[in-house]
Amino acid sequence: MWPGCFLLPGCEAPSTTMSRSPIQVLLVEDNPIDCRLIRGLLEQQPSATFSVRCADRLHSAHEQLRSSPADVVLLDLTLPDTSGLETFEQLHRHHGHLPIVILTGVEDEILAATAIEHGAQDYLIKGQVDRSSLARALRYAIERKRGAEAIHRLNEELEQRVLERTRELTASNRELEAFCRSVAHDLRAPLRAVDGFSQALEPYSQQLGEQGRGYLRRVREAIQRMALMIDAMLKMSSVARCPMRRQSVDLSAMAHQVIAELESASGGPPVEWVVAAGLHTWGDAQLLWMALENLLGNACKFSRHERYPRVELGSDGPGAFFVRDNGVGFDMAYADKLFGPFERLHGDKFEGIGIGLATTERIISRHGGRIWAASVPGQGAVFHFTLPEKTGGSPPRGRLP
Repeated sequence: MWPGCFLLPGCEAPSTTMSRSPIQVLLVEDNPIDCRLIRGLLEQQPSATFSVRCADRLHSAHEQLRSSPADVVLLDLTLPDTSGLETFEQLHRHHGHLPIVILTGVEDEILAATAIEHGAQDYLIKGQVDRSSLARALRYAIERKRGAEAIHRLNEELEQRVLERTRELTASNRELEAFCRSVAHDLRAPLRAVDGFSQALEPYSQQLGEQGRGYLRRVREAIQRMALMIDAMLKMSSVARCPMRRQSVDLSAMAHQVIAELESASGGPPVEWVVAAGLHTWGDAQLLWMALENLLGNACKFSRHERYPRVELGSDGPGAFFVRDNGVGFDMAYADKLFGPFERLHGDKFEGIGIGLATTERIISRHGGRIWAASVPGQGAVFHFTLPEKTGGSPPRGRLP
């Protein structure tokens, strides 16, 4: 770096592929001696790559730039019609697309830093630059300006693409929502018809024989299961699109309420419930209720064959929670299927249609968290999940097993 020059951080050496046509320089300088000296420094380059024209006032510089473009402006800050940082700001305000290098006799580091902060490409001191350093500064300025403009164009293109993708995603979500409603409606009508006809056959069940009655019973069970699947599909779809109403949520108190409902509907052995005190998060209470209901309900269901079933809700740290049971567990080789809709690792050994964990995963994801599980067959399972600690906060990332 040459004496008296303030370069922007991260600048690279200018490309050797710049155009071989002369670089058009507008020198804004009111001192005729300085003007001749600077022009001589630039136009006497060995490669003769600069063409310099002069303006002695800011007003005439504006006029020249409007009538004949330049590649770079070399600007003195003290002119007959303006002085100081205002000189640069006026020029930059009207010709911000041009790289502007300040070349002045004022050696002021604060002024230099302020000028660069406001958009100047460089700040040089008269008498402290030579032929090569001045030429290099101008080439750097042009390259940096071109790079900044390219980045700006890329950002604008990226923003436009994001807007387009957002519009497409919004339209797709609307179509998916309409499709779900349509499918649910279209499936319910024939399902009701099949259910009605199967009920109409019941008075004739004695004529069907034992095998026929078995078939009829299986038809009714399949109808009920299909109805449950339709309701579950709509419920899962609603979780993804319902508005979020975030507030402080006492997970410990909520868990006790969920447990009370589970116990009133349970017909199995009494479960030992362990709920850590003081578990709090920030989120949608209705959605979090559904998530806890699914997690605690699953833990209870898969532990009910144990002699002493036990389910625990606890914390791994700030914003990190877990639900642990001592039930049948599962094979980790199939862990990737846990959160898929209608996936059931235990087949028909336990009731349910395989939608609870898929719904829970969507709820945790909407809160910005993650959920994962660990298990050993016959030794229970633990589901870890993360949630925000407070408004505007982010949940911890957690660590997958």
